[in-house]
Amino acid sequence: MNTYSFASLLSTQFVLRIQNAFEPVLPETVGDFHLEGELKKQGYFKHFLLGIYRNKKYKAFAKVWNQDDPFFLASITNEANMYRLLGRVVGRIAHLVPDQIKHIAIPKFYKFVCSGGKAMLLIEFVDGKPLANYSNLQKRKIYNQVVDYTRFLGENMFPAEKRQVGKRSALNEICIFPFVLARATISYPGHISLFVRSAVEFVKLIPSLFTKQNLVLTHRDLHPKNILVGKGKVYVIDLENMVFTLPEYEYVISLINVWRDKAFVVFLI
Repeated sequence: MNTYSFASLLSTQFVLRIQNAFEPVLPETVGDFHLEGELKKQGYFKHFLLGIYRNKKYKAFAKVWNQDDPFFLASITNEANMYRLLGRVVGRIAHLVPDQIKHIAIPKFYKFVCSGGKAMLLIEFVDGKPLANYSNLQKRKIYNQVVDYTRFLGENMFPAEKRQVGKRSALNEICIFPFVLARATISYPGHISLFVRSAVEFVKLIPSLFTKQNLVLTHRDLHPKNILVGKGKVYVIDLENMVFTLPEYEYVISLINVWRDKAFVVFLI
């Protein structure tokens, strides 16, 4: 090994040691919960550490925010608020839930800690498989049931509870449409004429969007990987984007997330 190679190796090892020294880690304990193991992060946004914790009674899924980014801090804070709030709503109206959506559930809220540059959320651990692993027929059926369930919860909130949830107007939906259109055109260039006609129809609908007042509780990141199918229950997870907004918004965001699943896209359209 020549001098240059040896120096490069030492430099690389030094950088790796520095990076490892400052690499965020999951805490060993959170209250009476103890760390069992870390989970591999999925998706494009990896600003969170994920892990499994357990106390004498419960097994918990943990999400820890570590980045100096106020957007993601607000995201996990909203997620904690929604788990906590919906847990109260579910407990109050369980006897009112229609039979066709009684099997839909929200993981229980356990703990949220925000201090020392970290925010950590602990919720019920769900032993289930992503809806993405199931047939298109099952995806369609369960997706619709989840949408109905979240809207039902929103409709049965007290006014004071609704004021704790964010709201998004028609303007948000209008602003996101160009992105959806651009992505559709890039992914399916052979259908440009269809997309042009869709854009024209959407522009015609804009005035009516501003007159709509029926805001519904919307997940805003609903796709088959955020729906877990367990034993006798279907769980909705990742509530960080949940707000009250126009009903159509749910489908717009779902289209963005599942654009490559052509069969599911056709169903949503």
